[in-house]
Amino acid sequence: MVVSENVTEIKKDSEKTIKEVLVKEGDDVNKGDKLFEYDTEELQLSLEKKQLELEQLNATLEDQQAELERIQKLMDSTYDDATKRQYALDLREQNVKVLETKANIATKKKDIEKLKANTADSTVKSPVDGEVQSLNPDGGTDNSGNALPFMTIVETGGFRIKGYVNEN
Repeated sequence: MVVSENVTEIKKDSEKTIKEVLVKEGDDVNKGDKLFEYDTEELQLSLEKKQLELEQLNATLEDQQAELERIQKLMDSTYDDATKRQYALDLREQNVKVLETKANIATKKKDIEKLKANTADSTVKSPVDGEVQSLNPDGGTDNSGNALPFMTIVETGGFRIKGYVNEN
């Protein structure tokens, strides 16, 4: 039996939905050809939500820093030791709040960058030259319980001979 030397399996991102499949079984594809596109509308909405949350966190940080400055001025202007100790405690608590908000901002920025990258990578392109052997839009699993690839491309170029020998 003559078979292709290499078979490339294209997997679908389980977190995304497919908007359009641009090829069908039997189509010849070249490296870089568009195979299918993901629907990025949901990702775009999520990105906008995260950006609004980031703006809100930045506003909260500004308020917290203003409160920090206010407490510092009050502490500097008082001469009573008990009141100074209370202001010092308030100052430490406010510093903790500022640090927590800064950590949340850093996390939110990473989430936004990840969403931007996912939104930008909405088109899947062929990594090889070949022929689309199979499409599996419904997903599913093989006999071993492994997830089936969304698309299988048989590479052109290298072939090999496959045979079965019985020892009898």
